[in-house]
Amino acid sequence: MPTGSAPTPATGSLVAVPATPHPPSDTQPGTPASPNLRALHEMDLAVYRGVAGIDIPVADRFLRPLSEAANFSRIWLVVAAAFATAGGRAGRRSALRGVVAIAVTSALTNVVFKNIAKRPRPDAADVGDERRLDPPASHSFPSGHTASAFAFAAAASADAPFWLRDAAVLLATLVGFSRVYTGVHYPGDVLAGSAVGWVIGRSTRVVLPAEGPPLRLWRRRDRGRESVGVTGSGPLAGERK
Repeated sequence: MPTGSAPTPATGSLVAVPATPHPPSDTQPGTPASPNLRALHEMDLAVYRGVAGIDIPVADRFLRPLSEAANFSRIWLVVAAAFATAGGRAGRRSALRGVVAIAVTSALTNVVFKNIAKRPRPDAADVGDERRLDPPASHSFPSGHTASAFAFAAAASADAPFWLRDAAVLLATLVGFSRVYTGVHYPGDVLAGSAVGWVIGRSTRVVLPAEGPPLRLWRRRDRGRESVGVTGSGPLAGERK
């Protein structure tokens, strides 16, 4: 109701007391003061709410676990270990470049960029309980998970065939979308994080350039037994047949 009633201390009679309205959702703390930035924030918020309204039970079962697997870049460290173990010299080079890219990206994103932007996390009240994640204590912009994902994909793919590069980019994209889908980031955070990660990942190729043949699948059949692997881990390493 727009007004309420309260007794006066002296007489106990009722007088009208104006009710305090709740602030509109688009003007809550964290909304930029600049008109241009406010317009961008409102567009970002509209897309975020659109994603929050999506109900995909199948996606609920894998996007939340995927987002959690990207905590501390665990999923990328596992991929790097697989590259280093099975990929020979090229795989070890890819793994090292990817880990360096993650370290640089994580430091810049979480220590520098987030503390400059200081953007609050979105209100995840509209996100379903079955997929909502508890928001981290850090600021929202840019997305550190997405930045690290794209940094690894860009850095490690210098020695990879196109299909492996595309698979890494697809996985990084899913990680980014999962951060919005689980309610911990705005879409703009993810877009900025992907750009930061990709630039840093590509930059590591200057310090650790690709050398020799790229990672490549090989297959051999010997006495009825078939074996497969990647360049550097088998008899076809560094050569084509």
